[in-house]
Amino acid sequence: MIRTVRLVLDIAKTAAEVAGAKRTPDIVLRQGEKDATAISAEIRADSAALDLTGCEVYIKLLRADSKAVIGTAKIETAAEGRVSYVLPAEAAAIPCAAALMYFEVHGPDGISSTKPVGFAVGPGIDLTADQAEAYVEEFERLKGEFRALIAAAAAQKAAQQTGWQEQTDAQQAAFTASQDGRDAAYEAAEQSRDASYTSAEQARQGAFETTEASRAKAEAARVAADAARTTAQAKNNADQALNNAAMQKLAPYICGPGEYDADTLMPTVTGEPNRMYYVPSEQGPANRYVEWMLIEGAWELMGVSQVEVSPISTSQIDAVAAGSAPTGEDTLNLTGLSYLWAKIKAAFAPLSHKHPGSDINDNSIAGAKLASGAVTDAKVSANAAISGSKLADKSVTTAKLADSSITAAKLGDKMVPVYIVASASEAVSETPCIRVVVDASNTLQQMLWDGGGA
Repeated sequence: MIRTVRLVLDIAKTAAEVAGAKRTPDIVLRQGEKDATAISAEIRADSAALDLTGCEVYIKLLRADSKAVIGTAKIETAAEGRVSYVLPAEAAAIPCAAALMYFEVHGPDGISSTKPVGFAVGPGIDLTADQAEAYVEEFERLKGEFRALIAAAAAQKAAQQTGWQEQTDAQQAAFTASQDGRDAAYEAAEQSRDASYTSAEQARQGAFETTEASRAKAEAARVAADAARTTAQAKNNADQALNNAAMQKLAPYICGPGEYDADTLMPTVTGEPNRMYYVPSEQGPANRYVEWMLIEGAWELMGVSQVEVSPISTSQIDAVAAGSAPTGEDTLNLTGLSYLWAKIKAAFAPLSHKHPGSDINDNSIAGAKLASGAVTDAKVSANAAISGSKLADKSVTTAKLADSSITAAKLGDKMVPVYIVASASEAVSETPCIRVVVDASNTLQQMLWDGGGA
């Protein structure tokens, strides 16, 4: 039967809580329990439900032997921050009076953890079969001795109230002394066990506090680094905004109606130094402007701008192509460029001619001189102009050969068959030949020459 412990945990926590100051157990197990306790937790951020959408939640527990138990919690309702986890046998493997346990949330914005949960494991009776049998036999033997002594003392007391009484008293004293010795030994063993447990617990607590202090120091360093990065980014954004504002002030400004004097064409706006102001002029085409700049608090006329473009005509291009040298400032536009390119292509039309094979020197045709696929069947026929002596060594690569150009007739008696076989001893229909041995996955294992001998 599973027992459910319900918790409400906040990721907002104090320094004392981070250092593991909480020791009151919220969950108590007994050593050896397994899958018997389920935790149902609601995780909050500053008392409000923490949305766990897109997050992963882990539970972390530090045992008395300083070994961690880490598990993945199940997210029940992400929007409400509800998770669950069933404690495994490892959580209750070691007895402890106060252990640390908390949930850790891994989300898109970082990693955070909840307040700690008090956790305790009580010792359990774990006797092996041999230990249980030895313990029972000893107990029965002591009981038998004790009963025998009582029976003997009673009989002796009834028979003889004098000398036998002294003997009985001596036996009883011996038994009492023996029993006292056993009690003292047991008490000493218990005290030694308690001292060992206390020492181990103190060592575990010291190790945990050291680890937690290191983690807190690392977390503080991370927070400081994030703050420094945020400050640097804010400074960079401010500097960029100032630069953008400064560049905006240097952009040319075209004055509109009401922003200049119609008679003098002088700007009437509040000017900024080092910035050019353009005032439309009615003295010419629409793209003319009177240029002004504010210098030492006074407007200074910088000039009048005008842009006029005259395209080069096809007759001018024909004149240049015919050898004349006209002058001017006309501009070549896209239409004129198209016409000029047609003239150039016509002037440099491809030319071709042929040479007989006798004009080609031996070894003069290298691979660089052959286009891909240029060596066709017709080029390598018996009467073709390209003979073997005309080709440089290794000039004819597979890229230079046209498809199906090298046939058996071109190779003559130098051609041997190639057989792909499963073993070197597999029979073939023709020798001499080359045997290519492959395995079941068509991976090359061996290549052999078979000369056809017995």
